[in-house]
Amino acid sequence: MRKKCLLFFLVSLSLALFLTACGGSGPSRNIPPTRGLWEGNVYTSEYLGLQLTLPEDWIATPDEEIVASLGLDPDTFLPASVVPEEVFDLPHLTSLTELSVMDPFTGASVMIIFERLEAPISENEYIALAAEALALMGMEITLDFPLTTIGAYEWHSYGSAFEVFDLTIYGRYFVNIQGGFVRAIAISYHEFSESLETLLALFSGI
Repeated sequence: MRKKCLLFFLVSLSLALFLTACGGSGPSRNIPPTRGLWEGNVYTSEYLGLQLTLPEDWIATPDEEIVASLGLDPDTFLPASVVPEEVFDLPHLTSLTELSVMDPFTGASVMIIFERLEAPISENEYIALAAEALALMGMEITLDFPLTTIGAYEWHSYGSAFEVFDLTIYGRYFVNIQGGFVRAIAISYHEFSESLETLLALFSGI
């Protein structure tokens, strides 16, 4: 079961990174993303105006492991240890997995990903592109969710469902665009893991 959960997490991570390559609500911030900070089991992002409290037994995946497990280009997915506070000061850095946490027993996961946009695009346009790409991969897509407040912002979202072995993996992807950057929160779960509502409850405002 533990190996299956790890595979489930890696598939979910790959999908989340794929979705941020497809391409606002809330206060305007025309500044590049800044990294959040961990204090004990609490992650705080002043940039997003939110906190995430890591449940007992959950683990945070180091950036280096994400790069190694997916074979990503280290020039565009730099380890956290060498990324300055303003992560997109480096001109070649196009996207960054800011946070990746998971329950190692169920495989449920939460990720925050930042991506620099090459051209202006709205949240709805971004979601339409992602939904089209996922539909071509045979995934079931759900659209037209109401806006969801997470931290200081309201987020557009869409959902996906796909089969891995005997499990249906559900994804809910929250998208907010500010100042030329996509900020995405990707939540993955299944019928035997924590529910979407439980995973969303890990977040609070600051």
